[in-house]
Amino acid sequence: MSSDWMSKVAETLLPLSQEQQNIVKALREWKFTGDVIDFSSNDDDKEVNYEEYPPCELCGYPHIKTGYMIKNVFTGEELTIGCECIKKFSPEKEVDESHVLKCLNKLRWKRCKVNISSLEEYYQEEGAFTPKQLILVLNLFKKYNILYTPSCFKMKMRRDHEKSQLESLSDKEWDLIFPCLSPAQRRRRAE
Repeated sequence: MSSDWMSKVAETLLPLSQEQQNIVKALREWKFTGDVIDFSSNDDDKEVNYEEYPPCELCGYPHIKTGYMIKNVFTGEELTIGCECIKKFSPEKEVDESHVLKCLNKLRWKRCKVNISSLEEYYQEEGAFTPKQLILVLNLFKKYNILYTPSCFKMKMRRDHEKSQLESLSDKEWDLIFPCLSPAQRRRRAE
């Protein structure tokens, strides 16, 4: 972490944290909530001018297209930060899992006729979805207009039943899951 970034962050975070002196300790009080905000369109789905994107509330970087919510576990304060700052708070796996579970929870509130609990349990146990589960989840997000970050949604393709699911996918289904694939999975797809 650069000293310039750290001094900007200290100026912002220390007054909002329980720890008021040590920025490294204060940083540990903040966790990603799983909420992601797309600033590129407004509530009417109209495109927003880049100049109108808000700044990162942590470092002040102007014009963030995607905002990530962090919350202080002691004070309850919240900040919307950019894609580079979010990397400083949680291991990537924790950020990804929190985002996936938050998105699945949003489906629960949409009262869709899918057992969201079983999808959550499977994801928490396996750390990824099967190809068919991922297609189901992404189609539901599309249907209910739920914003999600594709790279957070992992897919398994090692077991025989997962491989057979992959073989049966249509081109449209491949297009849907492609943004979620790891570079290695994308290379396998190209083979």
